[in-house]
Amino acid sequence: MSEVLKQKSMDICAKLQRFGKFLENIEEKSFEEIELRLNDIKELKHKFEGVHEKLKEIGESDENEVELFEEKYYENISLATQNLNRRRNSDLSVSPLRFHSTTMESSARSVKLPKISLPEFDGDISNWPSFRDSYESLVHKNELLNPVYKFAYLRSVLKGEAFKSVDDLSVTNNNYDLAWKTLLERYNSRKKLININLTSLFALPRVYRENYTDLRRLVTSLSKIVHSLAVLDVPVNSWNAIFVHVGVDKLDLVTKKHWETQTKDVEDPSFDDFKSFVLGQCQILENVEPKMRPSTSQGSIKKPFKKPNVMVAQSKFTMKCIKCNESDHLIYKCPEFLKLNIKDRINIIKNLKACFNCLKPSHCSNICTKRGCQKCNLKHNTLLHIDQEQPLEKKPRIETSVNNDPI
Repeated sequence: MSEVLKQKSMDICAKLQRFGKFLENIEEKSFEEIELRLNDIKELKHKFEGVHEKLKEIGESDENEVELFEEKYYENISLATQNLNRRRNSDLSVSPLRFHSTTMESSARSVKLPKISLPEFDGDISNWPSFRDSYESLVHKNELLNPVYKFAYLRSVLKGEAFKSVDDLSVTNNNYDLAWKTLLERYNSRKKLININLTSLFALPRVYRENYTDLRRLVTSLSKIVHSLAVLDVPVNSWNAIFVHVGVDKLDLVTKKHWETQTKDVEDPSFDDFKSFVLGQCQILENVEPKMRPSTSQGSIKKPFKKPNVMVAQSKFTMKCIKCNESDHLIYKCPEFLKLNIKDRINIIKNLKACFNCLKPSHCSNICTKRGCQKCNLKHNTLLHIDQEQPLEKKPRIETSVNNDPI
């Protein structure tokens, strides 16, 4: 199945590449041909995302390929859209509308505007910089567009709180500048944007297991934050220690050890050093992972080990009981499990390689974030608690391996 999905992904990427070659001689192409090809290529992103969602479910999605596709996709879409808009506006300038300005203002809503592909903005300030740059480039600084048309474009792409900011203003030439100024005053705040990026920086999700998908996602998210801060004129070159500290702190223990070993003689590693190191580890993990998967022959109880990201793994394990495999309850409510004595429960959890604290098979208790035993507060589940009065020949070690509360 993975090979079929990968082939579909390659076919989609090849089609995007052909569109890029088509755009190399865009000035020689007709308006209609460009428009037809553009409408056709816009369907690619949805298809590509669908394929990679399926690949992600089986742990085969390549984040690097996704990033490259999106970068090339938006680059080509932007180039084709700008060319079409320029041709439309050129036609408008040759045959200008001879309407009185007041007539244009009163009928702005009913006039069919030349189509310009613009991102929508709903008031989420983290999306403001990209929206502002696109809108200013395609509409606000377009001298061929009358202010009333600019205002009509602006209203068409504003949603939610952003739309409410200008909803009281009628669509007139005079009101356009006021509307744009209102949005700038509310959302174009360097201080707010810096704070949002810093909040995102320290809230980056931690990588709990050595996993190239999660490691690459961490580096990608961190790089985007660094880039966003640089665009805001934050002196990111002098913030290397902060970025590296946050990045290393989010690594899993194995990767963190590799980092410490590699940088033991480096006094002041840079963010680029950290980024290169993690991407190098991702490449190594991708190369060796297929060899690490055990054979499924001879009816082995152990299933081939895949390294899905933590979020996918947890969502699968919470779907059914790991003891009886029924989907209507979890193990802490399993009748078969609850009727066992404590010693047998402990052996079951040990054999399932589940966490002795939360009873989930996705990790072990030394990294489990759930609360411990409700009777003694130690790091094991209340269902596995052994009273001191109960004699056992050997007291199983339960302090290092998943709470009777659901997660």
